[in-house]
Amino acid sequence: MTMNLRRKRLLEFLITNRGTPKPALEIARGLKVSPRTIRTDLDALEFWVRKRRLSIHRQPGRGIWLEAPDDQVVHQVLQEAEPSLRFEYVLGEKERQNLIISWLLQSPQPLTVSILSKRLFLSRNTIEKDLRLVEASLSRKGLKLLRARGVGLRVEGTEMACRQAMVDLLDEIMQKGQLLPYLGGAEEGVRFVLEDEDSYVRQIASLIDSRRLKEIRELVKETTSQFSFPVADGALLGLVIHLAVAITRIEDGMGIKMPEERLLELRSYGEFKVAQAIARSLEGKYEVKIPPSEVGYISLHLLGMRMAHGLAAAVPPDEPVTIAGLWLELARQYLEITGHILGVGLLDDRDLLLGLAIHLRPIANRLRYGLPLRNPLLDDIKVKYPGIFFIAKQGARFLESRWGLPIPEEEIGYLAIHLGASLEKKRLFDGRIRAAICCGSGIGTARLVASFINNHFPEIEVLEVLSRFEVKQFLSRHPEVNLIISTIPIADTSRPILMVPAVPGEEDVEELRQKLGLAIRQKEPRSGPTPNSDRVPNLADLLTQETIALEVEALDWKTAVIRAGELLIRTGRVLEDYVHRMVAMIEELGPYVVVEKGIAIPHAPPQFGVKSVGLSLIRLKAPVAFGSKVNDPVDLVFALSTTDYRSHLTALRQLNSLLSNNEKLAVLRSGREKVDILGVVAAFSRQTEKSEA
Repeated sequence: MTMNLRRKRLLEFLITNRGTPKPALEIARGLKVSPRTIRTDLDALEFWVRKRRLSIHRQPGRGIWLEAPDDQVVHQVLQEAEPSLRFEYVLGEKERQNLIISWLLQSPQPLTVSILSKRLFLSRNTIEKDLRLVEASLSRKGLKLLRARGVGLRVEGTEMACRQAMVDLLDEIMQKGQLLPYLGGAEEGVRFVLEDEDSYVRQIASLIDSRRLKEIRELVKETTSQFSFPVADGALLGLVIHLAVAITRIEDGMGIKMPEERLLELRSYGEFKVAQAIARSLEGKYEVKIPPSEVGYISLHLLGMRMAHGLAAAVPPDEPVTIAGLWLELARQYLEITGHILGVGLLDDRDLLLGLAIHLRPIANRLRYGLPLRNPLLDDIKVKYPGIFFIAKQGARFLESRWGLPIPEEEIGYLAIHLGASLEKKRLFDGRIRAAICCGSGIGTARLVASFINNHFPEIEVLEVLSRFEVKQFLSRHPEVNLIISTIPIADTSRPILMVPAVPGEEDVEELRQKLGLAIRQKEPRSGPTPNSDRVPNLADLLTQETIALEVEALDWKTAVIRAGELLIRTGRVLEDYVHRMVAMIEELGPYVVVEKGIAIPHAPPQFGVKSVGLSLIRLKAPVAFGSKVNDPVDLVFALSTTDYRSHLTALRQLNSLLSNNEKLAVLRSGREKVDILGVVAAFSRQTEKSEA
């Protein structure tokens, strides 16, 4: 028999209650598995314990119990019950690395390659290969993997970095719904954790005392409600995991250290008082002492969370309430910039404006205090919405210039979700099937899913966006709802459930149509076909002999923008007013057009003289400064003109990929003739279109 974590927990349960019969159903509920699983594991355990002088008894009507000759035998058996992960479920490479990281973070002593090899039943060569990837993963989290010959492996880094690494692992299984049973989400007859994955999930969940999650969630909800401090459902679960990790680390003697000046600053915020109340409740519940630095740590998370209601919910008591207006203005400017690049007005979408304004303050707080954010949807967003992500990234340059802080891609991914949701909403149809959407990744993602459904499934009318905990109550009040659309597993089975990706894309439509079982007619969106052409232009269509100029002389950034704009005028893409407007926007909003090191993409609203989609490139003979502290000086200037929010996205997506390719970018900067650059652009366009097809 292979001893896995589930069987060890069953054995420990029987030993704890030895001599006392327990019904199989009671044991199953206690261990959060099915009675059938208990019976299967008992069959495997009986022979194993018999060889160690223990005996398991099963008697109908009485229950199941274990008998042992003495405590010494029990102690020896528990020492031998070292779980392995050699079970039917084959661990993937990423899962193996996650387990290694979790073991390293938990172990008070260094771990050797031999120990890891034994636990995973893998060769030393495979373990060494995994460790190289583990080392890279830890490095991205600000941690080091240290090796000492004859001693073993251990992780070194700040306590905050260690905790964030633990939260990342727990958040990953949370996103898959595999922590939901510990939060009271598993109703009778519902399994969120697949039995063959059970050992892996329990290993990751062992980073904390997962039985506390439900208690902490209720404690936080009660405390925040006392302060009228609304918390979005997705943000609440993230905070609960952070608090569970903090309690575990404090109990292990590992505390956060925070400079006194930062603590003093945090004390001026209303969030600090809420954090103090949460800390007092945790102290009373778990008999631990939570020092001021830990209270500061909790308040940082409260500052970084997105509030579900009220733009001024997180301002210091001595700040004027009109601070909310500053975030609205910042959101307005961000949408003005991204809307110009997209070629569509975004400021008429009030939900987008308010949602973004609410989101910007937590972003600023996270950046200011160095609080990391994990975005589990980032890869999906970049793959399924690359053009929108690129535009969100350009808008983020404006925010960076205002805050003086770099914005990581994890944050930009959420900004892209806001933009994508608004764009999808602009193509809405009236529906006939009434549905509620359940999403566990935040309200921005939920809006994106809702807009996607409304656009691609005109038969469906989305009535409400809900958290998982609101579904049952909402359905009891709305019998007219006949479909639940969800990105996470949910227990309710009173309505048909359509599971969708958290970030759905065009490639998911057909599969979802089949799942839904609807005969859906293809319909043109309200925006109609591309105005200027039946074919969407690619990068090679826009960058031509006429729209490229090399070794251009410019004394300053204004001249550079004008020179790039003149190429669009000569090719009939824009009028002269458009070029002047590009300059005026940079004067008004700053050097946000400098999107990468040495690269600027100026643009303006289409109503200022755009005749068709256009893109030009000038390479400066001598680089000029635009005022970007990070990305000056600029030597490549791409002037962009757009007519709507779709016709230029293919070319923009290809440009983004091209600028991310160091080899191709080097040709743009060093090619002697236009033909060299045109060759790279043409080849890259073909390659990109082929890969996307």
